[in-house]
Amino acid sequence: MPDVYYRELHEALRLVREYMNLIERHYHDSEQGYEHFIMHSDGEALVTMLKFGLRYHELVLQQQISFGDYKESKWSDA
Repeated sequence: MPDVYYRELHEALRLVREYMNLIERHYHDSEQGYEHFIMHSDGEALVTMLKFGLRYHELVLQQQISFGDYKESKWSDA
């Protein structure tokens, strides 16, 4: 794996927070202080969730599931 520098990681996380707040503003007209959030698990948990998201995207593109399938789940209001 290539070297990752603190500055690059910091900028990547800033962009993720910005993106998450765009979504938050769209649906709830508010913002979250993600930079103040402390996660009690590790980076592996985050990577796993990102992989799940990528796999979901693949399944949608392959038309094996529909993007609208989430509407029937307990997460539909999330």
